[in-house]
Amino acid sequence: MNTKPNATITAIGGFVPDTILDNKTLEKMVDTSDQWIT
Repeated sequence: MNTKPNATITAIGGFVPDTILDNKTLEKMVDTSDQWIT
């Protein structure tokens, strides 16, 4: 018996945040460094 499974793409999406944080800003907010982030 040779049956193929069925698959359907039902939706696609995307998201763009209101604010984009660079590494320097993120370093100030949390205890981290640019070396750890990248």
